Amino acid sequence: MTITTSGSLLYGHDLGGGDKPWQLTTADATGPGLAWYDPAAARADVADFADQAHRHLLAALGIHADPDLDDLHELAAEHAGVHIERYSWEVAPSFILTAHATTAFYDTPTAVDLLDLDRRRTAERWDERLTTAAGHLGLAPHNPSPRWLLTSSQ
Repeated sequence: MTITTSGSLLYGHDLGGGDKPWQLTTADATGPGLAWYDPAAARADVADFADQAHRHLLAALGIHADPDLDDLHELAAEHAGVHIERYSWEVAPSFILTAHATTAFYDTPTAVDLLDLDRRRTAERWDERLTTAAGHLGLAPHNPSPRWLLTSSQ
């Protein structure tokens, strides 16, 4: 069996989850501690944390997404300027609230212009977008300042 991996450079907040502890001040042993999150739906593979977070964020913005819509992260990115990105492994993913993601797949190197990304971070107000979205979602990450994160996923 071949396992393929990808690597991503993201700007945002590591929220944890999956096989690692939640990185939220509201979290406890049972989950992220958010009123809108339904762990039963996540366990039943109906809607994981990312899907539920996108729906809640969009609703806070007055946008009610079709329940069958597969591209919630694209809709959230379009309207809020942020989205939840999954990382680690697909069976028990962890999550990042991100304003930017660059992904390189196992067979394709990706060039990254770090100076341009920093310029865009300021010009596009990524920190402000992340703070606003975190407020709508009731998220209080352990690390309150967004930062660059490098992940690996399969």
